[in-house]
Amino acid sequence: MKQDDREDRETPAPGWEERIEAAYLRIKAGLPPAPWLPNLPTLTGIRRQVRRARAGVIKPGNPQISTQAWADTLEQGIVMNMLEREELRKQIEEEKRQAAEHQQKVLEYNRWWMEAYRQFKRMPEASDPNSEIGAQVLAMKRELRKLRGRPKRRKGRGKTSGGAGAE
Repeated sequence: MKQDDREDRETPAPGWEERIEAAYLRIKAGLPPAPWLPNLPTLTGIRRQVRRARAGVIKPGNPQISTQAWADTLEQGIVMNMLEREELRKQIEEEKRQAAEHQQKVLEYNRWWMEAYRQFKRMPEASDPNSEIGAQVLAMKRELRKLRGRPKRRKGRGKTSGGAGAE
């Protein structure tokens, strides 16, 4: 291992000791714990620091905090961070479940709508555009064409010159 890598691993981020001290003072004052660890991808480095502090290899940056209290504060930060991550994971799962539920409702509505359209089309009044059923079938047919991206072309539009009546 390079010397630079080792120093980077052992050197905490700026403001690290202040965060630990604030968390320690919060615990000492009897206040409920609050998440204070930064959002890190893994907690391996912090766990390593706790083990090293408990083994007496490293000392806290603040001499007013005992090594044991410093390690306990770090462990509490790890637990709070894990609880926070678990809560976030549960929220994401709940959002996914709600989205799937909504999608299922949309699919059920679409099935119902298509079944109603098919039943309307089978009725004898569906071929008469002046009847209420016929008007409904035409409106539903237009809606389907629009959703499929195939709007009905109007006669006489989009034609170029050179047709049968161009002379």
